[in-house]
Amino acid sequence: RLGIEEFKKRVFEEYERVKKHINIKEDLDNYIRNFPRPSPSVYGREGGSRVENVDISVVDKYQGVRNLPKYSNWLVNDVYEQKQEGYSAIMIRVPLGNLKPSQLDFIARISEDYGAGYVVMTQRQDVLLPWVRNEFLPAVFGELSENGFITDSVLPLITSCPGAYSCKLAITYPYNLAEAIAREVDSLEGIRINISGCPNSCGQHHIGDIGFSGNSLTNNDGTIPFYLMYIGGYPYEENAIIGNAVMKIPSKKVPLAVKRIIEIYKQNRTNGESFRDFVNRVGLDVFKRELSLFTKVGSKSEEPDIYRDWGQNRDFVIEAAKRGECAGSLLDIISISLFESLREVYEAEEYLQDGDYSIVVQKSFNAVVGCIKALLYLKGLELNDPNDILNNYNLIVNDGILPKEFNNIDSQVLDWLKNVNKIDHNKANYILDIASLFVKSVDKAFLRLTPELKIEALKNSDKDEEIG
Repeated sequence: RLGIEEFKKRVFEEYERVKKHINIKEDLDNYIRNFPRPSPSVYGREGGSRVENVDISVVDKYQGVRNLPKYSNWLVNDVYEQKQEGYSAIMIRVPLGNLKPSQLDFIARISEDYGAGYVVMTQRQDVLLPWVRNEFLPAVFGELSENGFITDSVLPLITSCPGAYSCKLAITYPYNLAEAIAREVDSLEGIRINISGCPNSCGQHHIGDIGFSGNSLTNNDGTIPFYLMYIGGYPYEENAIIGNAVMKIPSKKVPLAVKRIIEIYKQNRTNGESFRDFVNRVGLDVFKRELSLFTKVGSKSEEPDIYRDWGQNRDFVIEAAKRGECAGSLLDIISISLFESLREVYEAEEYLQDGDYSIVVQKSFNAVVGCIKALLYLKGLELNDPNDILNNYNLIVNDGILPKEFNNIDSQVLDWLKNVNKIDHNKANYILDIASLFVKSVDKAFLRLTPELKIEALKNSDKDEEIG
């Protein structure tokens, strides 16, 4: 709401204020000077609490692992040579980021014995152990193996938020989905998978090679847990890019879809071609075509299992909605819908520049429907079908909370879709402008939300001015 220029202005003002009270350069120099360093001693840090208890025979004991194929794979995938000669950093893979107290004690000990006495928690929910002397790599591998950190399962390679187990905003149970994928797939072939239980992206689904964002779909038979699948995210270096939303897949069909993606990649990649480069070469249409069978939804009598999420022995319900009596939960869910609408507008602007006018229309339609959905939450209606949402728009019109120019937008957006094949640049730009103005008007309307969760109606003097 501030706008980028005002935001930047405030940031720089705060920076100048902080500089007057803090010597930033001196503070940074102190931080660097006191940052943990490895000692020249044989076992990690000099004076480490456990160093004196380590016997050289412990290191010698594991030298035989050098001949194991699993050790060779570990060196390639989980060991990173540091720029300091003779040292490496080791990635300790942690399934879904969950560690038991005994495992924390173990990691603390090996960081003292073989490293610099500290570890780094990574954004992929793993633990990085730096400053390990290269001659101790077999010993670290051996100890990790004995403590369950070296495994054939792909589960430690999947990043996921806890989802509905502990989050009041979550829609699905991504932990359970990750475990289901691990049961279905033997190797990810270097593909990074990220799963979030809702659109908020705590599982960083937008930057995974394959990402999944928890959602739901309601039909006459009930509510189905769904995931919106993204392909092609890349968070590294100067070529970082957010993944493209490809399709919605029922939760119970996601593992098979992942398996099929890996098969497509293995069968069609060139020598040494990464998944990212493969996606850039073949495009997204091949995935849309090959995975379309996984998007189909049968009736409850035909496919009763898809009406349940992984790990649940009852029909699916949205936990966030059950907790919706809390105003905070309701407002968070509304915020998600508004954010998704805003994202649709931003993406539509990019497609407009590329000349993909049919996609501009679809995303403009999605943005409007998402905003109406957010408003209907305040009416106690949780609707997912676009037709149901538009059919109830009259409830919003009757409240007088939006400019009168939008009184018929429910029929307008349907006309957009009917004539999608006749859209040129000017018409697509016009449609996007309407959708953008509608999103802004709904956003302004929520500024008038009262403590009783009612939006105050526009004053007569504002009804014509609100759009501008």
